[in-house]
Amino acid sequence: MQKNAKELAELASYTETAFNKKFKKVFGTTPYKWLNERKSTKIMYEITNTDKPLKQIAEEYDFNSQQQFNDYCIRNLKQTPGNIRNSG
Repeated sequence: MQKNAKELAELASYTETAFNKKFKKVFGTTPYKWLNERKSTKIMYEITNTDKPLKQIAEEYDFNSQQQFNDYCIRNLKQTPGNIRNSG
């Protein structure tokens, strides 16, 4: 299960605003960007280092459709999942 910034703030017993400020001060980026970078790294690993079907990877990362997964990969990894896998 993927956590979002609001859930992390609640786990740390902070308001979302206070958590975002403290997080940015410590890590130099917003929780959203940090979480998204981690997600992108994990997805790239899954695509390039496993034989899992792309549909399964998309489902495991809670994408509602293959198109949404493709769009995410294009936006964050600069290629479609199929192109990433075929180039490796």
